[in-house]
Amino acid sequence: MVTVIRRSNKTPENPSKIDFNGIAGQGASIPQPEPGKPLNEPKKDYKAIFRTAFEFLDKYKYLPVQGDYWQNHIPGVDDPPPTEIQYWGEMGQEASDLANKYLNDQFLTDLLIAIIDELERQHDTALGIV
Repeated sequence: MVTVIRRSNKTPENPSKIDFNGIAGQGASIPQPEPGKPLNEPKKDYKAIFRTAFEFLDKYKYLPVQGDYWQNHIPGVDDPPPTEIQYWGEMGQEASDLANKYLNDQFLTDLLIAIIDELERQHDTALGIV
């Protein structure tokens, strides 16, 4: 078991900064927000980002798994049917377009990746791969 001990104290020169000293004795001075001010970036529109991610999920949540095709083919060995290839291609292109529209915002990009991972998991579960 590893025990992490952190010591923090406000510096007398600047009470809005806290020095964190880690195990190795190296610390970083982290500016603290003023009381009542949000921690997020004031110009980032989280509502729009969440809405964009939700609309992306809502559009692609219906997986085109063709059970009859996969009864006679082996996932990972045989090529997927054209409808599945088109579905994943369009989804990837739209995710890329949305990321570019939001100037590759890391938060939106992470949400889109999580959505695609979830849809891939559902797809694999439907095929009995997992």
